[in-house]
Amino acid sequence: PTAAGVAAALGITPPRHVDVEHWRAVADSDGAPASPSSDTTGGVTLEPATLHNAAAAAAALSPAERVRAVAAACGVHLPVELTLPAGGGDEGLLRFVRPGTSEHAAVLACLDLGTGAAPFTTSHPVLCVQRVQNRDLWEKFSLRRRDVAKENGGDANEVAWMKHGTRATPPLTICTTGFDHRYCEAGMYGRATYFAYSSHYSNLFRHDLKDGPALRDGSRAAQLVLARVVRGRVDMRTKHDTSLRHPSRGCHTAEGPISAGGHRAVMAYDLHQAYPAYVVTYRVPRSEQAVHAKPLSAVKQAKKKAPPPAAPAPKAP
Repeated sequence: PTAAGVAAALGITPPRHVDVEHWRAVADSDGAPASPSSDTTGGVTLEPATLHNAAAAAAALSPAERVRAVAAACGVHLPVELTLPAGGGDEGLLRFVRPGTSEHAAVLACLDLGTGAAPFTTSHPVLCVQRVQNRDLWEKFSLRRRDVAKENGGDANEVAWMKHGTRATPPLTICTTGFDHRYCEAGMYGRATYFAYSSHYSNLFRHDLKDGPALRDGSRAAQLVLARVVRGRVDMRTKHDTSLRHPSRGCHTAEGPISAGGHRAVMAYDLHQAYPAYVVTYRVPRSEQAVHAKPLSAVKQAKKKAPPPAAPAPKAP
């Protein structure tokens, strides 16, 4: 389901840039997502004017203090132990989403989609949500979406939003340059960018913010990316194929099982078939801090090094 559909089901009126149809209309006009500086129609949840005042007053602060000041101006109160990477907040690329708005509620609802009876945001409280505003990436994504729609009978089959963990790569890098599977090692379905339906599964691939001490409750901060993904015609797979380089002829993405627990993912093999829409920073409880998914290469290497099974003991005469 789309973000707009989830919001409607919850009785939430989503801001314009969360609505898929509006984003399509915007893409047809100027190819850029709505931004607080350019949209004054009231459809977008605008940051208060104090955001810009705070940015000016924080000019003399350190990068980390600058981000914290802008967050506070948006009603986001970060734990004192948490240091968000510099480069987001008030530079235009990442914008804090004010808690309590319909936009913030829609993002949290999407985090809980596909998590069954264990809502992700209950066990992993969200510290802040930042909207990505990258005009260049959006234009490339819009063009690719348009091409896929033409090849698929007018339906781009877009999903907003799927979850993506960036491991050691800071999400800010993805938000700047876009998803690029050429730097990834081959996974269960070859070298692609993987997007999961479940936040619990993507949490295994989260980006840990290791700078600074643990938070007061013993938790650690981590980040996930919520992405808009154009699926187009989907190549439905039932078995893993690490040699896969592209979906079957006529298809735009592949989809298949990625865990014994029933989790599924969509794999994109095109550079501009997904747009990083939000960066979510959240708490990881102490019990999960050492739990990460191992790279496929490490799993294979461990199998190679595993000792052969012991010969059965001889039967007693």
